[in-house]
Amino acid sequence: RQNNYVSSPVSQTNYNQYMVRVDHTFNQHWSAFYRHFLQDNNTFNPFQGSNTANYEGFPNKNVSRPQHGTGGLNTVLSSSLLNEVRFGFSRMTSTSSNLPLLNPIDYGINYVRPQDAIGGLGLPDIEINGISGIGNTIQGPTVGVYQEYEVSDVVTLVRGAHNFRIGGTYRPGSEDINNGFFVVGRYVFNGTYTGDTVADFLLGKAAEFDYGQGRTRMVMVNKNWGSFVQDDWKLRRNLTLNLGLRYDYFSPITDKLGQTSTFLIDQPATAAPQSGQAEVVTAGTHGLPPKGTYFADKNGFQPRGGFSWNVTGDGKLAVRGGVGMFRNQLRNNLTLQQILSYPFYQQPVVRDTSLSNPIKPVTIPLVGQLYVINPHITTPYSVVFNLDAQWQFMPNTILEIAYVGNKGYDLLQLGNELNQPIYVPGQTTQANKDLFRPYPGFTSVLQASNWGRSKYNGLEASVTRRFSNGLQFQASYVLSKSMDNSSAFHSGATNRTYLMMPQDANDKDAEWAPSEFDARHRVNLSEVYELPFGNAKRWLHSGPFAAVLGNWAVASIWTIQSGFPYTIYDGRDPCLRAGNWTPSCRPNTIADPNAGPKTAAEWFDTEAFVAAPAGQSGNTPRNSVRGPGMINTDISLIKRVGVGAERSVEIRVEVFNLFNRVNLGVPVTDLSSASFGRIQATATNARELQLGVKFHF
Repeated sequence: RQNNYVSSPVSQTNYNQYMVRVDHTFNQHWSAFYRHFLQDNNTFNPFQGSNTANYEGFPNKNVSRPQHGTGGLNTVLSSSLLNEVRFGFSRMTSTSSNLPLLNPIDYGINYVRPQDAIGGLGLPDIEINGISGIGNTIQGPTVGVYQEYEVSDVVTLVRGAHNFRIGGTYRPGSEDINNGFFVVGRYVFNGTYTGDTVADFLLGKAAEFDYGQGRTRMVMVNKNWGSFVQDDWKLRRNLTLNLGLRYDYFSPITDKLGQTSTFLIDQPATAAPQSGQAEVVTAGTHGLPPKGTYFADKNGFQPRGGFSWNVTGDGKLAVRGGVGMFRNQLRNNLTLQQILSYPFYQQPVVRDTSLSNPIKPVTIPLVGQLYVINPHITTPYSVVFNLDAQWQFMPNTILEIAYVGNKGYDLLQLGNELNQPIYVPGQTTQANKDLFRPYPGFTSVLQASNWGRSKYNGLEASVTRRFSNGLQFQASYVLSKSMDNSSAFHSGATNRTYLMMPQDANDKDAEWAPSEFDARHRVNLSEVYELPFGNAKRWLHSGPFAAVLGNWAVASIWTIQSGFPYTIYDGRDPCLRAGNWTPSCRPNTIADPNAGPKTAAEWFDTEAFVAAPAGQSGNTPRNSVRGPGMINTDISLIKRVGVGAERSVEIRVEVFNLFNRVNLGVPVTDLSSASFGRIQATATNARELQLGVKFHF
């Protein structure tokens, strides 16, 4: 049995853009500007994206209005002193609806929820491992208002060989979100009862049912301050040093309604199940900040330095380098992380249940899956360094070779399982594993914390020709290696292409592997060539042929890239550690999987993997299988026709994927799937032709 259904339904995207800019110079000392952008979007997607139904019938409709404005006031105080004031805002309103709005009761599913609440209607997400599922996604529906404001001031002072810059910024923001996360409910059919996922579904025997209940709205706010000082010091005529220091303070993200909580361990667990003690505490209690669940990180200093050396003095050979520390605000998915705060919101887990009656009485009450934040979480940061050389070896043409490095520390990850079941041979099963967790009364407890780290090294080479005599081109090659222990661990989606947490929460070092975005080789070629026909060109200066063939340009982009790595997992959860609906177990490897057929029917050697014994970790490394590479060519034909002295019409004919190449997508990486190893989609679209007209005036 293969999941080989293919469809090409119509998606619709309608938008209107409005832009305005005003510039005014009051006098030689004062000038100001303001620009505003607004866009109305209305989209219809035949698929909901993050759910398991990959056929028509479960679409998504989204209406949104993003807008942003930026203004500034520049003041020239003297020939060596400049002040720049900037202010701006961004705001987006968005409504996302998952269709159709069906009542589960009408389809024999006894799952009742308030129909007037967000997520109150829609079939549950019915996940059948290995084939397409049925129903609406557990992501949303969502109504949100997102806004941020910023004001900054920068002073520039020139003194001798020094160019000083000092400035500061203030940036408050808020997210008012009503998100029906998991309210629709989700079934998991993984072959627990018959060994076949479809057979389990036909019998109505679900391994688990997860659903959300409680408040769905939050108003998350934060305030950020930043300041910096920088000195560009010209040591010699051909040597400049860049020295700087920045400080950022990111306030904790808090809920104005005060309806968040976190998980505190009162007594650490031993190696025995239910040997620890823990509790859920609400924001602002137990010494936590007012309405907050974690403390502010005030260690925001970020030193930076660099140099620029004009080696030959004539600008034809230059060497540049730099190193700096950069901190990232804790915003990635933290709002969602706090939406799921017990007791304001609950996500119960019902195991060993049925399709017709998913919610059944339990003898031992358990708090459903928790999503919490480490109260002592710190701000992630990276150290970036580079060294590059540029050589103009012929007129208008530059050769550049660069080394780029990046090391990430304390990276935010949302999949730190605090309550991983302790396997007891002969006792722990899929149905009762929640009773073998370290902290009784709870199921899975996923904590946002700083256990991520990364390392990137890259060699970049390029040849660039600036536009001259009708020709411009660039050819580049990147050889890189990116390693980490956490990319794709709950990075924001809810599908099974990635895993939500490490295989073993107590052995995170085993997750060190190539990053999910690690493409070792990448070649890019691009050029713009004006054909030598037409006015002011070499041939066909006038006449009817000049009108037809003249003033054309050809532009193209050629991309060649090696494949990304993927992790093989076992959706049957033999290690008995899955949090709720997302597995983490990996199988054992007994051969080289990358020596496989490399066809769409079987990309890697599926016989290289066998299921790990119950309660044990598989020996398969994370991201051990390489997916297909990509080759793509896009081309544009551009003709400009003059209309009077100051106006022109530009006609564009653009072809994407010119050679209609089939670039294979992601192989199925679930060992329990009947489609294991099979590629069911393409990474790029088929050839597309686009016509455009632009009027310049």
